[in-house]
Amino acid sequence: MVKKVLAYSRFINQISKERQPSLIREMTKILAAAPPEMIPLSGGLPNPKLFPFKELTVQVTDGNPISLTGKDMEQALQYLPTGGLPSLVKQLRELQSVMHSPPGEVWKDTEVLVTAGSQDGLCKCLEVLMEPGSTVLMEEFVYSGTLSIINPYKPQYKVVKSDSKGIIPEDLEQVLSQWTPGSDDPTAPKFLYINPTGANPTGTVLPEDRR
Repeated sequence: MVKKVLAYSRFINQISKERQPSLIREMTKILAAAPPEMIPLSGGLPNPKLFPFKELTVQVTDGNPISLTGKDMEQALQYLPTGGLPSLVKQLRELQSVMHSPPGEVWKDTEVLVTAGSQDGLCKCLEVLMEPGSTVLMEEFVYSGTLSIINPYKPQYKVVKSDSKGIIPEDLEQVLSQWTPGSDDPTAPKFLYINPTGANPTGTVLPEDRR
């Protein structure tokens, strides 16, 4: 049996390909997993005893409070690995596995990254993919926040028509026919940006059959 390997590296721009892990951030990852009796002599991690906040309580809409104290509070205030609080990342991975059952051969080589919000995550993704002048496939009605990220790259927009159900697959096929599949054409688009869940000016939610 021939195993098909997806070469995702071809989608990554040159700047991102040249990035290397920060030594300090890699050290933070190691220290976050270290036992409590370890005393780090490296710089950057303040003594938790000096933190000004000892307890935090948040009241949620169902009336039940959420409290952070002790070690949980110390972790919330301390420097963490770039990907996020390890226990939270582990919980999110488990949630993805239960809810979406991703293919094992792909999921074992996939990492979860916690961001400050959807706009932050979107910006990080686009900065990894785009070069100045990149071709971008975009549906006809789009979230304006995305344009504020993409426009500085001065892209070549290829607009795909939409109707009351969202993006039209036949028009997408027509737009894509401009490029030969598998070719090394530098003008070929790397991604298609759509708003499947109503985060667009029309409020359209892409139905399952079009997804």
